[in-house]
Amino acid sequence: MVFLFFAFFTIALVYSLVGFGGGSLYLALLSNYGFSQMELKFLALQCNVIVTCIGSFLAWRQRYIPRSGLALLLVSAPACFVSAWFPVSDRVFMLCLACGLGIAGILMIIQEVVKKTNDHSIHTMVIRPWHWIVSAIIGFFSGITGIGGGVYLSPIFNITRTGDAKSIAALSSVFIFINSIVIASVIVINHGLPLGNATLWRLPLAVALGGLIGAGIGYRKMRFTAIRFVTATLLIFASARIFWQWL
Repeated sequence: MVFLFFAFFTIALVYSLVGFGGGSLYLALLSNYGFSQMELKFLALQCNVIVTCIGSFLAWRQRYIPRSGLALLLVSAPACFVSAWFPVSDRVFMLCLACGLGIAGILMIIQEVVKKTNDHSIHTMVIRPWHWIVSAIIGFFSGITGIGGGVYLSPIFNITRTGDAKSIAALSSVFIFINSIVIASVIVINHGLPLGNATLWRLPLAVALGGLIGAGIGYRKMRFTAIRFVTATLLIFASARIFWQWL
């Protein structure tokens, strides 16, 4: 339990630095402990909500959240609801999770490579038709895996230079916050509170502490290339491990 507490604290701190909730790594870590699909999802979503609530509040106070981007939740949240409502087998869930972790890691690496060749910022966020399609796809996939979706949204928006780093991080935080609430609500409606292990309720405290520290640092200085590369490596490694176990 001490290891999990420290690990969740560290993940929340690192992920909140760049506007994420940490759901992808929470799921990757907990997949080693034999929890049920609903336990995995609900705990990761609960931690996501806590971390991104802090990040979203700080971003709102500092006026980093782009209003134009918030409209994308009109397609993302319903897509989350639909896909979360219909259960999938454990094997399908784990394989989807492995795909999601791998894609997120690859997108992070591409983001950093592209940023090195063109690193100037755009201070407005213009939403185009393809953003709506991407947001719906991310929402649908998030509902299956229990990942809030910001880990996909942020690198895609950075790669395509949709906005500046702080605005994209702020939007990703809100994106994760709302999507995670929607998915967690569906789980509670269909399955009740799926956490039978009372000791796991201490983990949200760990992410609250990490998220508070990380979000406060992150919005002051948004240059964390090394962190993104390390995170990407961990995601790809976790993806390969899950594929090896479940294929």
